[in-house]
Amino acid sequence: MKNCLLKLAVSGVLLGGAVAAQAGSDVGSWTVGAGVMWTKLDKDRGLDDNYGFDYEVGYAVNEHWDLALNGFSGNHDDLSPGATWDHEIKGMTIDFDFVFNRGGTISPFIIGGVGVVDQYRPATALLNQDKEVVTKLGAGATVDLTSWSGGKLQLKGDAYARGSVGRGIIDYAGTLGLQVAFGK
Repeated sequence: MKNCLLKLAVSGVLLGGAVAAQAGSDVGSWTVGAGVMWTKLDKDRGLDDNYGFDYEVGYAVNEHWDLALNGFSGNHDDLSPGATWDHEIKGMTIDFDFVFNRGGTISPFIIGGVGVVDQYRPATALLNQDKEVVTKLGAGATVDLTSWSGGKLQLKGDAYARGSVGRGIIDYAGTLGLQVAFGK
């Protein structure tokens, strides 16, 4: 529970300390955001589906492309009979968003990414648990909530599949959070 509250506090600090942004953020703008994440895990993991947290720092590269560093983590209960522990699945991806309608109030995007994830695998000994290379593909949208001189507060959501390269494991996730765009 303390870990959950700490992550929630970090989310609040990220959002509260950020300054300013747009639905499709202006080209040249930075974005900072945090939100909640729901993950439906591959059944081969032997873990339950559960919530987690998502953090992102991004940059609007040009009219159609955004680049972002995305971090996430979530706790999942072991479904083995008699198990009383949980496992944290956490990682980072570099995401490339193809943005549609950057200047609009609602700005949909297609998301693709690559990264490294610390993913629990029940058939692997604890000492052999390692980081896995993953790819990510999905879609989402950013919606303006309010704007002011120099920035905007936005609602951002996405849904995607995250697959472990060469391992045959595919997890599905959805995120919803707030972001601030600034710096243009």
